[in-house]
Amino acid sequence: MNSTPPHGTLATRIAALKRQLVVGTDAAHCIVPLPLRERHGAGALNQNAKLSNPLTQPSPAGGEGLPVATATLTMHAIMPAAILIGASKSQPVPMLEEAICLGLHDFGENKVQEAQSKWPALKAAHAHVRLHLIGPLQSNKALDAVALFDVIHTIDRIKIADALAAACQKLGYLSAARANEGLTHALPPHAARPKGYAEQKPTIMQKTAPQFLIQVNTGEEPQKAGVAPRDVATLLGHCRGLGLNVVGLMCVPPEAENPAPHFALLKKMADELGLHELSMGMSGDYETALRMGATMIRVGTALFGNRN
Repeated sequence: MNSTPPHGTLATRIAALKRQLVVGTDAAHCIVPLPLRERHGAGALNQNAKLSNPLTQPSPAGGEGLPVATATLTMHAIMPAAILIGASKSQPVPMLEEAICLGLHDFGENKVQEAQSKWPALKAAHAHVRLHLIGPLQSNKALDAVALFDVIHTIDRIKIADALAAACQKLGYLSAARANEGLTHALPPHAARPKGYAEQKPTIMQKTAPQFLIQVNTGEEPQKAGVAPRDVATLLGHCRGLGLNVVGLMCVPPEAENPAPHFALLKKMADELGLHELSMGMSGDYETALRMGATMIRVGTALFGNRN
């Protein structure tokens, strides 16, 4: 499938997006498109946490809801830099090679089967590249997904969590994940290992246990994947009980709605559950997502163009 690129070369588009990911006024906080940053101090899961939903809270004027849930969102003057994920569905290998050479190191694929057709060789040639699964996952593809992807954004039900845990167990990752609980799974090659860190033996396809995010259906759309906001804490507790390394939340807001309240809801839930990664924002709304605290944005069209 061919793409019609937007204005400018791929190099200029990558550079422009990286500039937009500078947060605050300090240029030292610009994006470093490498492995996920280690985030310290994650709070323990409160199994009894009650998550308020800014999408349904009454407005002070008695309206149906807040048009933008600024009252529920805590913004910081300087936030950690976000990761730019190139959504590479249907993109040819030469385009991906070019993007890697231009400094893009995180890529997202929607389907396991398509990723298997192009990424094993690319990852073997570019060991620093991180591959994200950003599309729905079927339980019969869990083993393949765990073997190939570094980050899986789309846990949305207990059946998928169970399948992923079984896959991690089969591939020998789950014991290491439990041994490393509370420690980083993305240490740079030459970083000092904390006491008690269980080193994972490198493999061709995967060096460490994958990281996981829970996909939240913030709009509770029946046709869309994702767990309902009221059930996130229960699913997270189940995942942690299995030993899965859940690091954050992901969402795709309803297409016809203002995305800001949905991003605010995701941020609020993540804060209340002690999670620090927020995968939110695509080509049409990533600027809003960044303002609302996104730590990962998934950009396809703005990088590679429309898929014909």
